[in-house]
Amino acid sequence: EGNELNFSLSIGDVEDIAGEFVSERRQCIRQAVQIAFLEMKKRHDLILSTARNHYGNLASGNGLVVDKIEKLRRDRKIEESNHKKRGVQMQQVFRKEIADLQQQHEDFVASLLKTNHESVSTLQDELKNEKEKHARGLNSYMRASCNALKTLREKTEPNRII
Repeated sequence: EGNELNFSLSIGDVEDIAGEFVSERRQCIRQAVQIAFLEMKKRHDLILSTARNHYGNLASGNGLVVDKIEKLRRDRKIEESNHKKRGVQMQQVFRKEIADLQQQHEDFVASLLKTNHESVSTLQDELKNEKEKHARGLNSYMRASCNALKTLREKTEPNRII
């Protein structure tokens, strides 16, 4: 009980918070895609530098050189194909993560709106009850005051007909 903290948020505040979540989520997704791109580029650059070093070490004019060049070209095509497949797979994973984050965000916002609506509804009910209570009290005071004035008039003017 002593550790509870109650506060209310307006719908505008909830929408601002939701906007911050969406903005931060998008920024995280962009950063994840950039990191993945950099990792793929680094791997590609490493493969290219290895191939260039290998070409430099081969003796020209040798029949093995042509075979090795062809093998490297095939390997490069296979690696490029694998890169594309991994890129597509990563896109699918990111899309699923985005969809999951969007659903979590929507659930969170719906929960906040529901909580805020329930809180506002409770406060409105309490305010209505207090107004009714206050009105009953004022009516009682008014009747008592009228009765007291009537009694006072009757005592001070006994012969007056009302």
